Amino acid sequence: MKTRKQLSIFLALLLCAALLMAASCGSPTLCEVCEEKPCVCEPCEVCGEKPCVCEFCEICEEKPCVCEPCEVCGEKLCVCPPCEICEEKPCVCPEPTFCAICKEDPCVCPPLAFLQGEYSISYNVTRYRDGELFGTYSITITRAAAGYYFQNIHGQRQIYEKVGDIYNKYDFVGGAWYYDVFGQIALYDDELLAEIAEEHLAYYVRHCEGYAGIMEKIGSETIAGRNCDKYTFTVGSVKYTAWIDQATGACLKLQADGFAGEWFDEFECSEFRLTNVSLPRR
Repeated sequence: MKTRKQLSIFLALLLCAALLMAASCGSPTLCEVCEEKPCVCEPCEVCGEKPCVCEFCEICEEKPCVCEPCEVCGEKLCVCPPCEICEEKPCVCPEPTFCAICKEDPCVCPPLAFLQGEYSISYNVTRYRDGELFGTYSITITRAAAGYYFQNIHGQRQIYEKVGDIYNKYDFVGGAWYYDVFGQIALYDDELLAEIAEEHLAYYVRHCEGYAGIMEKIGSETIAGRNCDKYTFTVGSVKYTAWIDQATGACLKLQADGFAGEWFDEFECSEFRLTNVSLPRR
């Protein structure tokens, strides 16, 4: 009798278990992603499961990660070392633009370093006397591998042409070039010619030296094809506006308002070359 009762209990428990199992199989759980049952998600292309069991990406915050592969290392989560300059990975620094003089980027030239190499620079000059227009002039100074060319505000033009161990001097007179038999300069006096060239240019390229502490930048403009910073500064009752070449530090344009002295020159650079420099043809 006891055995029959135990058997009945066992069969009842077995039936309950079967019913629970059937209920479980017939009622799938609701998917947290597609919110359907049974789940209708497409298998993940990465983990192969549905729904996806990938970890959330720390960058795009999606799973699976939808980041584009890095163009440098090829990985979706870039493993490039951070750039020492921009501190980004991969580096997002712009392509270098090497200085024509020092060959570095950024330029490490001291101001007016171009005067130590080849150059050709021309200015148009407007001269005032006692506040009235006195005249207009032009100057050009060229330093090339072949020698030097000078044209001053008085219209005098000279070429010092390197030949062997000397410089031959030529003067422009009456529309033609003439050899100056007394004008030869020994080659070791190249330093002297360089100093003469700088003296011709000093008033123009160095005009704003000494005023850095009172100069105020008001914009940027292009003079003679060169990128310049535009400044204003006041000395006494005169307000000056100057355009300084960003690459070389040379003053390429100067204007003055309120100048009442005896003489004053305003000027503007018309040509400035640091490459492909040559002497005028004779």
